[in-house]
Amino acid sequence: MARTKQRNIQLGTSPPDQRPGPVLKNQPGFPLGIDHESIFWNEEKHRFRAIELDANSVLVLPESLLSPKDPEDVRAMETFDEDEWEGTEGCYKTTIIYEQIGEAHPHIVAFKGRDPWTSFPVLAKPSNLPLDAFMAKYKATMYSAPHDALASRILPSHRPVAYQWALHLIDGIGFAHAHDVILADFDASQCWLSSDPHLTLSLAGFLHASFSYTVQRGRIIPASVPSNRSIFHPLVDGGDATKQTDLFMFGCVLFEIMTGFWPSKHFDSRSWDEREAIVRRKEWPPLEDEFMGKIVRECWNNQFDSTEQVTAALVLFVQDLGWEVDEKSNLKDFDAAALFS
Repeated sequence: MARTKQRNIQLGTSPPDQRPGPVLKNQPGFPLGIDHESIFWNEEKHRFRAIELDANSVLVLPESLLSPKDPEDVRAMETFDEDEWEGTEGCYKTTIIYEQIGEAHPHIVAFKGRDPWTSFPVLAKPSNLPLDAFMAKYKATMYSAPHDALASRILPSHRPVAYQWALHLIDGIGFAHAHDVILADFDASQCWLSSDPHLTLSLAGFLHASFSYTVQRGRIIPASVPSNRSIFHPLVDGGDATKQTDLFMFGCVLFEIMTGFWPSKHFDSRSWDEREAIVRRKEWPPLEDEFMGKIVRECWNNQFDSTEQVTAALVLFVQDLGWEVDEKSNLKDFDAAALFS
């Protein structure tokens, strides 16, 4: 029997017969929210999936609900076991936070409303790929060979797009912080790209966030970072998520953009216990300053107090290379899409 667990949040749902049709396991879509613990076992599992509802919309739901035994995979809310419940709360959080914020931002994926059956979030479908899939598709174009080596780095020709994505990502994080939302855990799969000339990056959802729930008189809903998750997370030893948690995770995504892999790859040969101690010891993988390595390390060492400080460091970095940054966090006169045409 599944253990019961007190829910921090729960949204009402409509009767199943109100859904116009079943959500099928083979319905087009893409994963998001890597379960980093699975990386230790040389797997790559995800906690959530964005399922296409139509040409312009996706439904975010827990991967655990995509049952191979039942094509109508979104089951009755009361039958979830504990793992499924955690994923369900992440979807509820995303819906609630979008509704509380109530405004759009160019570097946060647009919210289109609640799914009428589950209350899970319906988001605008990206016109391009998620960042992790995009980097995998263009790995040979973007990175030095051999591409699976720890020494692989983004090529000089493509560094400007990395700078621009960094500016977009920190802008989106800053918007969340301005609304008292701590993301707590995110990765490249939650960074969705557009097909515009800037290849604009936008953060998708608030799946693990900590925030003040206005419906419950401002009660703080804690972050839901999974227990026994991967090493290389600032909450690997527990604790409350803070703004610096997000800056640490920003450093991880920036590292991945610059190298093509998550920072923990440097420690693949170590035992689980050894890997868990890496963040505690501040044993950071190398990244040269020309790839924003200094900024990444400062994020990991909690040397920034705010997204504004990180943005200032990024702008200074690109200005030293001769670039200007416009009011939309784009590099002026830079056509990112042209690099991949």
